[in-house]
Amino acid sequence: MSLRSHLLRSSAWVGLVCSSAAVAQSPVATSEQIAEPAKPAASGPIEDIVVTATKRSEQINDVPLAILAQSGEQLKTAGVDSTAELSRVVPGFTSAKTYFGTPTFSLRGVGFPEVTLGALPSVSTYVDEASLPFAVMTQGTTLDLERVEVLKGPQGLLFGQNATAGAINFVAAKPTSTFEAGIRASYGRFNTVQGEGFISGPLTSTLSARLAVSGTRSDDWQYSYTRHDSIGQQKKAAARAQLLWEPSDGVRFLLNLNGWIDKSDPQMSQLVQVRPNFPGLISPTLTNYPLPPKSSNRAADWDANPSPATYYPDGLDHFFNNHRFGQVTLRGDVDLSPDITLTSLTNYVSMRFRSHVDLDGTDRNNASYLVQGNLSGFGQELRLTGKLGDTLDFIVGANYQKDKALEVDPAWFDDISSVKVAGPDLAFHRIINRSFQNYETKAAFANIDFHLSEQLTLSGGLRYTDVKHKLRGACSADYGDGGFATFIKTLVSDPGRAALGLAPVDFPVGGCTTLDDNFAPVTTNDDFSENNLSWRANLAWRPNDDMLLYANVSRGFKSGSYINNSITAASQYKAPIKQEQLTAYELGYKVGLLNGRAQINTALFYYDYKDKQLLGIRLDPVFGRLFVLANIPKSRVQGFDMEVTLVPVDGLRLKGAVNYSDSKIKSSYLLPDITTQLNDVKGNPFNYAPKWNFTTDVEYEWAVNESLQAFVGGNTLYNSATNANLARGLTADISALTRIKAYMTLDLRAGVRDADGRWELSAWGRNVTSTYYWNNVVLPGDTLSRFTGAPATYGVTANYRF
Repeated sequence: MSLRSHLLRSSAWVGLVCSSAAVAQSPVATSEQIAEPAKPAASGPIEDIVVTATKRSEQINDVPLAILAQSGEQLKTAGVDSTAELSRVVPGFTSAKTYFGTPTFSLRGVGFPEVTLGALPSVSTYVDEASLPFAVMTQGTTLDLERVEVLKGPQGLLFGQNATAGAINFVAAKPTSTFEAGIRASYGRFNTVQGEGFISGPLTSTLSARLAVSGTRSDDWQYSYTRHDSIGQQKKAAARAQLLWEPSDGVRFLLNLNGWIDKSDPQMSQLVQVRPNFPGLISPTLTNYPLPPKSSNRAADWDANPSPATYYPDGLDHFFNNHRFGQVTLRGDVDLSPDITLTSLTNYVSMRFRSHVDLDGTDRNNASYLVQGNLSGFGQELRLTGKLGDTLDFIVGANYQKDKALEVDPAWFDDISSVKVAGPDLAFHRIINRSFQNYETKAAFANIDFHLSEQLTLSGGLRYTDVKHKLRGACSADYGDGGFATFIKTLVSDPGRAALGLAPVDFPVGGCTTLDDNFAPVTTNDDFSENNLSWRANLAWRPNDDMLLYANVSRGFKSGSYINNSITAASQYKAPIKQEQLTAYELGYKVGLLNGRAQINTALFYYDYKDKQLLGIRLDPVFGRLFVLANIPKSRVQGFDMEVTLVPVDGLRLKGAVNYSDSKIKSSYLLPDITTQLNDVKGNPFNYAPKWNFTTDVEYEWAVNESLQAFVGGNTLYNSATNANLARGLTADISALTRIKAYMTLDLRAGVRDADGRWELSAWGRNVTSTYYWNNVVLPGDTLSRFTGAPATYGVTANYRF
């Protein structure tokens, strides 16, 4: 069977199950393209939308890459309010909430589930091509969007931050050359009130502006099942201001100022099982702690009186988030000739992260943290984009990026078994983990598209990257009460130094307690450097106007990093994970059928993975179970993507997409499971990597009269089962404890809108069947707990455009 026949047969089979659409970003290389939004998808035959996935304007079905894109309006309809919620509309994309509240993203099974604020993600995220270097910065990306574009596979070539899984670029709606304004308001379950508005237009003949704001407030959505208490309020606000200056033909500058604040309550975890670090020392109050009601998304438990209240800013005595983010970008485009453009992109981001979280799923103070971070990033890119005649398109450029992450995490655990290992007289209840990471990245890149004929194009690209990593001031430290300092000195340091014939050393109150090879307290500073050469080669063939076939091979990298965790020995900082390498092979085709009423896009892929970065578990003699970073020598992922759009009759639109990602570890590698028994993970799939994932969306619109239209629709999301732990366990019952089960959610909507699209009123429900599911299982102390998905929500939305 030929490749073309095989791909067409695969498309026809999957097309019976699901359907999909791709609506993507418009060009940004000219003034008109900056100022005017892309046209929305029509209700009739499918449009071929212009995108800039390769940083030049192309029709989406002419781009030989696996891309899925959605308009800002589609994201609002699906209830996507942050990067983490893109799983509603992007098959193969998953998000898990770590126990520190930091999100971890994956695409096609490739991800890095690290809890450290300063960990670099496998899925890089951008706003108008400007990098958001850390995953915690991605919450407020969906304000006043024109569209979002998701690129699957290694994306280190044209984007500033190396990433092995893919890249997500959020494109903000731009200032317009005529006056525009709009408002949107929603009211839903838990007294959730959301509002968003924008105003845009010219200020002078050469200057235009756009301002957008949004806010969300709601009541508690979680409840305690052991007492009368609740938690889960939302308090969020965001704003973006843009200025577009066009002083002359061929010269454009766009200034973007945006930021957001989140003072919502953190999500509380749900108890699965009590599993003490040291079983003989478990607190009696935990031994028979009640489990939550079965299949309840909302039931949880947390400390009634979190302590110590005196530590919190403003005297707060409850669990809270207090995150603040700001970004400034300046883009300049100068047309050096009709065919060549010089682009400069300057970006600065800053975030203060504060989250007090209770991790154990009980009302005992078994494990709670105040996760604090100050993060920032600066980036500068210069590039030339253009073409030479009709046969050669090129991009060449360089960029510089410096990202910083200071993290200080006080922890309290009055009731955890670990504090009692030296006896009641030496029990400690407070520690602080702290570190400062610095990444300095320099890169140069080039890409060419050589048109061998009108139907055949050969493309190739290279990117050389040099990264310098610095770790400063890293250690686990005494809280300031002397308890942990006395514990470490008496239990470990003094006996260890005596065995080496060395005299005892002092442990100052509030000082570092992490030990060097001579069992003396030390603050760790460490450096390491990495470099790599990313590349991609692509052959694209368009036999006719409705079909594109392509073959693509690429290599990408993801940089290494240090962990911020409870550390006994400083040598643990001296073994950071190194960069991982992924070589991707992809065959794909994009075909239009039925006179423009059907579009099928398919990609088959195989990933050859080296030194995959992982987060495992180790058994520490003081703290018990702790996370550790490591690299697995060899692994692979294989599978396919498919997106289908059908418009069988005017007014009826069927969309959907499916992803199949089969991951497998190919090297023998020993890791402990949650019982600390060593497992050889060879043959295991990746954690947080469901094999099957699909989304569908159906909408039917009809005319009520000449000025009014009505619509009904719905969408589904399905994820197959996966596991939160790479070392699943030697027995089925242990593996089941960290299993993330398969689930499907259903959303519905209906409403009416003006025939001219100026206003709309709709009613909606999300997860209307109240499916019970969870996206992570964690083991922070003496308990195993999970983070559940949202329960059924419903409400009404009204929007109006002036």
